[in-house]
Amino acid sequence: MEQVDQLKTFLEIALAAAELGLAVYPTEPGERGPKGMRATGWTTGASTDPAQIEKWAKQWPDSNCIVVANPSTSIVLDIDNPELAAKHGFPFHDCEPTLWIRTPGKGLHLHFDAGRFANQITSNRGIKLDGELAVEYKYRGSSVAAPGTVRADRGRYRPSNHTALR
Repeated sequence: MEQVDQLKTFLEIALAAAELGLAVYPTEPGERGPKGMRATGWTTGASTDPAQIEKWAKQWPDSNCIVVANPSTSIVLDIDNPELAAKHGFPFHDCEPTLWIRTPGKGLHLHFDAGRFANQITSNRGIKLDGELAVEYKYRGSSVAAPGTVRADRGRYRPSNHTALR
């Protein structure tokens, strides 16, 4: 993941994310969430298996890549506005070392191994601060763009560190 700007294809991005322990799934080019025909089955079909990823890459080589949060792989803390979250004392800077992804905007995706949290979080939840959605817990049936993914506006999701989940 250190050379994230060199990752150009779905196959490269998905395999790199899977190596970090993230379950991935293909989505439409330029998208950062499940869209179109490729979205069928994404909540249960995401995988870290290189053979499955290679199969998708042959079927849809132009795909973008999403990470699917689920109890068997990872949960994601999606911080849309880190400054607002910090202003209100949200302690994301105190998180144990984990994979941090900078979004093309001003946000962060913090990925955690779901193992020790799996029984503690039962749903996805958003937290509004000053009337703005600032933080979301993504646990089951939620997705974020994979590190290396490029949005339609050419913004790229980049790792802030390179800590694997496993």
